[in-house]
Amino acid sequence: MTFTSYAQNFEDVILMRALADVEQGFYIDVGAQHPSHDSVSLAFYERGWRGIHIEPNPVFAEKLRIARPDEEVISAAISTQANELKFFSIWEGETPTGLSTGDWDVARQHLDHGFSIREQVVPSIPLSAVLDNCCNRNIHWLKIDIEGMEEDAIESW
Repeated sequence: MTFTSYAQNFEDVILMRALADVEQGFYIDVGAQHPSHDSVSLAFYERGWRGIHIEPNPVFAEKLRIARPDEEVISAAISTQANELKFFSIWEGETPTGLSTGDWDVARQHLDHGFSIREQVVPSIPLSAVLDNCCNRNIHWLKIDIEGMEEDAIESW
């Protein structure tokens, strides 16, 4: 069977090798971004796996909902606070990027490199709330890629 890698750094290849014996597994993709561009989950999805996508950028959350109507998409940021937070969408011209963050220091670095920022307030939930709703399913992989907010997400577990 041929394998197409969609992930930026071949994370899907590494995970597929480690989980080769698992058929139709389950994943949680925190900071999912685009349904196909730099996607860690798409190769698994194409093989019958299903999961949960957590994506605070409304543009990408909607793209995920359209491309994968049989999966759950949570349009929120992961944080220790179950409330809302300032979110900085990072844009290159009129195109949203996967560099968006809730960390102003990270956002400022992108601004300094010529990207534009669109600030908005998004809902935030702890990772523990997502995990509590998995109904005791086996989670075969969990990816957290949220541009400088990873420590906060892990603390929210």
